[in-house]
Amino acid sequence: MQYKFSNPIGMIEGFYGNPWPHSVRLKFPELLAELGLNAYLYCPKSDPYLRRRWKEDWPSLDWSNLMAFSFECLNKKISLGIGISPYEIYTAYTNFEKIKLRAKIEKINELNPVFICVLFDDMKGNFKDAASIQADIANDIHNWCPHTKVLFCPTYYSFDPILESIFGKKPTNYHESLGECLHHEIGVLWTGNEVCSEEISSSHAEQVSKIFKRQVTLWDNYSANDGKKRSKYLYLRPLPGRDDMLPRYLSGHLCNAMTQSELFLITLSGLSKLHGASSKAEIWLEKRLGKQALKMISRNLTEFETGGLEALSESRLMELKNEYGVIKSAATEEVVNWLEGRYRFDPNCLTD
Repeated sequence: MQYKFSNPIGMIEGFYGNPWPHSVRLKFPELLAELGLNAYLYCPKSDPYLRRRWKEDWPSLDWSNLMAFSFECLNKKISLGIGISPYEIYTAYTNFEKIKLRAKIEKINELNPVFICVLFDDMKGNFKDAASIQADIANDIHNWCPHTKVLFCPTYYSFDPILESIFGKKPTNYHESLGECLHHEIGVLWTGNEVCSEEISSSHAEQVSKIFKRQVTLWDNYSANDGKKRSKYLYLRPLPGRDDMLPRYLSGHLCNAMTQSELFLITLSGLSKLHGASSKAEIWLEKRLGKQALKMISRNLTEFETGGLEALSESRLMELKNEYGVIKSAATEEVVNWLEGRYRFDPNCLTD
């Protein structure tokens, strides 16, 4: 059973490193619904059965957990998205690979997703006809799933030059070719001018929509902190740098999660406010995290987001750990764990 697809406004579980426990993930459909948000894209980099081992089925426990999560999303009327990254399949998209991919998509469809994302991020892209071959793959998935929305993430999903430095020089007219070759009903995922964009304007969104010949769905990495550098920071402002007109120029807006699940709710409250999903997002956040905890976080925003761990002396670290340790909550516990360096960088994260 599915319900009508609408522009996804919600979150992405798409970070590198240790995944959230199933019990944490299972809480989010209700939290999203309380904030008036409507979508959860499941594509953690740590799930090998969506990436390097995509041809294999999930082990029974993993599968039962995914089925339970799917049911919870349906129960809370949250659009579940599944993101598959068939690793560099486009370098040799043979009939055999096509058969394997269709079988995997059929398996994914057992989870009753409202949308499926084909993700070609963090893979080499500097080869001839990359755009047309990638578009063919996305178009095939669209044809196999006529009742499921398909979204597509390009290899070069931003104008950020770091992508070319890691994944090779972008082919000529890559973005424009995708705009021409992708079926018009397929959405495009985009992160902004940078992989982790501090600001995203409505004029930027309008510019990109002209290139792809469709409004893009924003994959927003504002608070993502799984990289070598960014893991040393906490991004705890409620989604700054996105102008009020931005929603008009998007076909969806999904925020990639922090590794700290409770603190990530600050970002989601900002997303809710930006899109007018809830008139009580700030009140909800205060009730969820606690007035005292939010006051402390607000006071330390600059230290956490601009200075980071390396700017904190041993005495300052001890002082902060003592202050946050007094308040017994999930959010303050995450701050303490971060101060103690427990959120380790995953070296597989390539685009910090």
